[in-house]
Amino acid sequence: MKKNIQLFLLCLLYLQAQAQENYQFKIDSLLTATHSKGMFNGVALVTNNGKIILQKAYGLSEIDPETPLTINNQFYIGSLTKQFTAVLILQLHEEKILDIYSPISKYLDQFNDSIYQDITIHQLLTHTSGLGSYTSHPNFDRSVDYSDQYMFDLIKTPLLFKPSTNWSYSNSGYYLLGKIAERVSDSDYGTLLNKYIINPLQLVNTGYSTTWLSENVAKGYLRTINGISTMPNYSLITLYSTGGIYSTATDLHKWTEALGGTNLLSESSKQILFQPIKNDYACGQYVKKGIDSDGNKYERHFHGGIIKGYHSFILNRIPQKQIIILLDNCHNQEIQTIKNRIWSVLVDENIREIKPKLSNLLFDACSKGTLIQIIDSISTNTSLFNEIYAFEEFDINVVAYRLMDSERYKEAYAILNFNINQYPNSWNVYDSMGELQLKQGNYIEAKKLYRKSLLLNPENGSARVALKEIELRSKLNKHH
Repeated sequence: MKKNIQLFLLCLLYLQAQAQENYQFKIDSLLTATHSKGMFNGVALVTNNGKIILQKAYGLSEIDPETPLTINNQFYIGSLTKQFTAVLILQLHEEKILDIYSPISKYLDQFNDSIYQDITIHQLLTHTSGLGSYTSHPNFDRSVDYSDQYMFDLIKTPLLFKPSTNWSYSNSGYYLLGKIAERVSDSDYGTLLNKYIINPLQLVNTGYSTTWLSENVAKGYLRTINGISTMPNYSLITLYSTGGIYSTATDLHKWTEALGGTNLLSESSKQILFQPIKNDYACGQYVKKGIDSDGNKYERHFHGGIIKGYHSFILNRIPQKQIIILLDNCHNQEIQTIKNRIWSVLVDENIREIKPKLSNLLFDACSKGTLIQIIDSISTNTSLFNEIYAFEEFDINVVAYRLMDSERYKEAYAILNFNINQYPNSWNVYDSMGELQLKQGNYIEAKKLYRKSLLLNPENGSARVALKEIELRSKLNKHH
């Protein structure tokens, strides 16, 4: 009997090992294919049943001179930073240095104004404060090292809603969390991360600094209308506690596993950390809870991070101990789709094809001066191009806006006109074309487009503002 049990266990271990190898082969093949199509350039780490089944780099860390990526290259992780900030705040809460259910005005006297007095730290953590995002403020420049006071002035805009009544993703909230942590501890954000998180977990390639890394870093690139370009200038001082941390896939794996233990937080604090409040958002990450087809409970913890030059994503499925970590240094927009296909491998689903977004082709055509011809080809052979590329209204619009920014209006018009033909019932495409006409002083045409946009979406506030601007400009022109 004993020999039979041992034989059974050996067979079970062999089958498990074979399954893991099969998963590894499928995921590696998927990532190799997406890299070859220009949809992924980065590092991937995948676990199944708590074991790393793939950890590999694909592509270059630097284009000129060509330098291959390694699994030890550091990446800027954008909004994955919010997980670290959330844990840091809860650690300070455990030590009674602050109280997450207290109003933020207790720690930041700049927010004593009556409209902000009901906002709590916990509402900042869960994006239920009603604050907007400073990154959307018209006076915000991502490249400038602003003072605290200037940032507070950007953040102190009218609330989007009464605190706790709704949800809106807020970089402003997480910026304030960093400032609160500094105020109550009399220490800077980077030092606090080292003390409470980085050193205890021995995350040797993770940190926050106000100066950009120059060694061992995967340099950030993105597609532009002029070809593949280095990332634009960002201020790490304003990315800060909302998006300024750098790390590696190995360190992020350690971090994700540590979140499930008790080295960082007590069980009671972890309940707060992982309890979604609205829109499946808990503290610093999304948490979806459910029951699988076998009736077993599971949780999916996930979040992404984007700054122009980098795109990152972490997914952790509990209790299956399935973790997917993707770090990309070419700002590829297919990361979430790639994550979904890796997920399909791990749950034994069919792996659907990943198509590159149409913007990849359009950006390339812009850089080569062939955009008008390409648009004509797509328009006359739409079904053929649809089989090769993913058509998405917003994705196509992005290229048009980059052309508008460079005053390449004829090409922007070609793209927006194509988008209107593709999505004739979208208020957004008419709004965008209206903006292009307004930029060129074509007020009559702009007015028609904005009115069409409002007809399709009466809630489009930007169109109302634009129509008022057109009316004002028309009066001024008549006056002169």
